[in-house]
Amino acid sequence: MRSIGFQSNATTVPLIPEAIALFIPVAVAFLLVLVIACANVASIMLGRLLGRQREMGIRLSLGASRMRLVRQLLAEGLVLAAPAAVLGFAISAGALRWGQDLFRTTVPPTLGKIVRFIDLSPDIRVFVFLFGAAVFATLLFALVPALQATRTSVHTASRGQLSEAGRTSTFRQALVVVQVTVCTVLLICAGILLRASRELSHRDPGFQTSSITFVELNQPIGPSVLELLRAQPWTELIATTWSTPLKGGFRQIPAAAIGSPLWIEARYNLVSPEYFDLLRIPISRGRNFTLSEANGTAAVVVISEATAKQLWPTANPLGKQLRIEVPEGPSDKTNRLPKFRITEVIGIARDVSSGQVLEGGDASCLYFPTSANAGQTDTVLVRLRPGFSGASQALETFLDQNSPAAIMRAAPLEELLASQMYPLLASGFVSSLLGGLALVLTLSGMYGVLSYLVAQRTREIGIRMALGATVLGVTRMITKQSIRLAAVGAILGVVLALGVSRIVASAVQGVNTLDAPAYLAGAGAVLLAALAAAIIPSRKAARIQPSITLRFD
Repeated sequence: MRSIGFQSNATTVPLIPEAIALFIPVAVAFLLVLVIACANVASIMLGRLLGRQREMGIRLSLGASRMRLVRQLLAEGLVLAAPAAVLGFAISAGALRWGQDLFRTTVPPTLGKIVRFIDLSPDIRVFVFLFGAAVFATLLFALVPALQATRTSVHTASRGQLSEAGRTSTFRQALVVVQVTVCTVLLICAGILLRASRELSHRDPGFQTSSITFVELNQPIGPSVLELLRAQPWTELIATTWSTPLKGGFRQIPAAAIGSPLWIEARYNLVSPEYFDLLRIPISRGRNFTLSEANGTAAVVVISEATAKQLWPTANPLGKQLRIEVPEGPSDKTNRLPKFRITEVIGIARDVSSGQVLEGGDASCLYFPTSANAGQTDTVLVRLRPGFSGASQALETFLDQNSPAAIMRAAPLEELLASQMYPLLASGFVSSLLGGLALVLTLSGMYGVLSYLVAQRTREIGIRMALGATVLGVTRMITKQSIRLAAVGAILGVVLALGVSRIVASAVQGVNTLDAPAYLAGAGAVLLAALAAAIIPSRKAARIQPSITLRFD
């Protein structure tokens, strides 16, 4: 069924459900960072209003209405938001250019050739959206601090003291918990992606990719050209095949053992006898194809170990017959089909990952014989001699001189493997960047809230120290409050990360959603940040002089 969508003038990407779903995780991640920043600003605004209690009291005593003061505070917030939006627009334009340059320099060449770069320069529409988001966020997160700041009596406010409404710290503590929760989720997801990319980057596809170049053909090339290529001093081995390994996976065909009702969907490929030696795929039992079988496309097959376990779990598959279900209709270049329905198993090859390495080994795979003479080869695999200088350039020159019209493209097989890993590496980089930004914002937010709380409790701390409280005891009191808030947020973040990581795993294959080190590192980083944020406020509280503090009314 065709996806229903529409085309926006603001982008060249069709807004179909699949495209929208692809960008949802990125949009949610940036939205979470925006929530942290807004909560941070709300906490700072609450802290700033502590020093303006006397001003609020004087304005109220002179007849100013509460709504007028609220409008004034909101206007002050908008004055700060407007230049911030302009600055954010300029930073985003530079960040987009830097991101595209970074992508061009780090993307594997094979992937870079098929990626179409679109213009990401921000325009007036982006600026209007950015400015509107800044205004909306300011009104949303500045309204509560403004309402709380004006909910005070004239008598207490004119003396610079907080009312009972101002003394409550529930809202401020909730902001801190929200910041810590979101930061923990982002850090855990970043840790999961980074560890997954590091682990999967070392995953073995089951065959050798170094020093191998795949040459995709528009049309078959003659045996004489292949013989000439095989005779070059920089050529070690040549194999022909229908499908290129690591290029998304082979097509599937129904297969079953003769006399068994069990049918499986097995991947299949048409390969020359040199295929297994060139890729270093060992044949654990049985034998390889002979040249006569390959030239005549004989009814023989080499199966993978996983196929043998599924169709003959207790018997020896060698010499057994395998039946395949060949669809009716002519064979074409995109769907080469064997010319027989019953074939004999002559060998068992080691399991490999013919498609996506992140998915692991093939569940089942069949190899049928072919050769350049059979006209069913669309790819030539060339193993270059490792010690030969300039072998890749020599191969390109040879192809341009001998079969320029037949060559679609030629590239190292390692680039296909790197192209599969790159999206995971890029996801880990972006999530780490967002997680680090969230950690910095959370650190500054907690510091602001703790500094506010210390200023609010100056008289209390002075009285405590006058009654014998030690510097260590005061420091422990402030630090304990910070750690308590961070612990609540970290626990909530871990719970949310369990669900978010499953969404990430559904979009990025090969991700372990229960990676304990990633969870410990994310929660631990937030707790350490909370401890660091409490150092300066706790030292400031410990330096309060009781004699000076108690002089104030």
